[in-house]
Amino acid sequence: MLAEETIARELIPADLVLKDQECRHDAHPDSKSLTPFQAAEVLGEALEKYLPVEYKGKYDPKFAPTRTVIDLWKLRQLIDLLGLPYELYVATAAAYVGKPKGRAPRLSQLMHRDVIAHVAREWAGRS
Repeated sequence: MLAEETIARELIPADLVLKDQECRHDAHPDSKSLTPFQAAEVLGEALEKYLPVEYKGKYDPKFAPTRTVIDLWKLRQLIDLLGLPYELYVATAAAYVGKPKGRAPRLSQLMHRDVIAHVAREWAGRS
């Protein structure tokens, strides 16, 4: 836990850390009991499924570059606010965005308004 907090404090801007209280409150029951860092790890694992083998580990918040960790944190907060399971959001968003040049979509692409709207429509259709 201490290591998680230390990494988060060093990498994540203070305003994003403060936003976690609101985001975690709305998180899907599958991930609600996790710490923000643990939730980011679970999201990273869901994203890994869309990467070629040579890029595995790219979304691990313990080892990823700062920019990647911040984008992963933002994406996790977005999904938490929507109250959706990470796996569902990632699978639906990745299918919608596609694989540009054979790569996994960038995290920022998965946060575009049109992607969010598409995932929300798909989720509403399942309920």
